[in-house]
Amino acid sequence: MIDSCYIWSNEHRAWWRPNELGYTPLIGEAGVYPLARAVQICGVALYGSRPPVMNEIPVRCMDIEKIMDGALLPDYSQFVGKPKP
Repeated sequence: MIDSCYIWSNEHRAWWRPNELGYTPLIGEAGVYPLARAVQICGVALYGSRPPVMNEIPVRCMDIEKIMDGALLPDYSQFVGKPKP
């Protein structure tokens, strides 16, 4: 789903759990939030920070899935077997 997100907490160095119930370092235990709710949560966390600090960051589920599937890894095959400069 394009508009679903995980929420990363820079403050806690962990993902938000489902139903806004704590944090987890494991992406497999992270909650999935609608984009609108994730942006709202992150905006509230930003409110009042001086200077503004992004304590919470929405991360699209589809981007994490691409990373986990290896779809975003660069193709290093062109460099295999070539001498180093």
